[in-house]
Amino acid sequence: MKTGEIIIGIVLTTSIFAPLFYLYFLSNRKKMKIEKALKLLAKRHDMRLSEFEIWNQKGLGFDSSKRALVYISILNDLPIEKHVNLLDVKSAKVVANHDVVTIQINTYSSDVINLEIFNSLFDEPLNSRFHLLLAKKWVDYLNNLIKNNTQKAA
Repeated sequence: MKTGEIIIGIVLTTSIFAPLFYLYFLSNRKKMKIEKALKLLAKRHDMRLSEFEIWNQKGLGFDSSKRALVYISILNDLPIEKHVNLLDVKSAKVVANHDVVTIQINTYSSDVINLEIFNSLFDEPLNSRFHLLLAKKWVDYLNNLIKNNTQKAA
């Protein structure tokens, strides 16, 4: 009798927790893939990321010693990679509407670099507020670094 109860308990516990572990490792594997790609991109630019953030299929990283930023977005197995040297950056701002949230970086050479943080075509539309806060956090951080760069140059 006790053996049967133990077996039923083990089967029930396994049937409850196995799918949870599977989903956890599946989502963690996607995150690790983006993190690996972001660090590989940083390594190609001879950078060591002091700060980075990963969300959905995107990642953003910063090297404080090189004063450079790397961005990667992998959508439909097509990577979009960008490298930005903050010494060349004049300003950064958040551009947001209902469907898209981007960080717009303006350089001294009048180039505009857009880093897409959220796009309702690929990301969950209910998470747009989170992505807006994420973009604002990075823009505040970048503008603070840009301001420090201009003060050191003066």
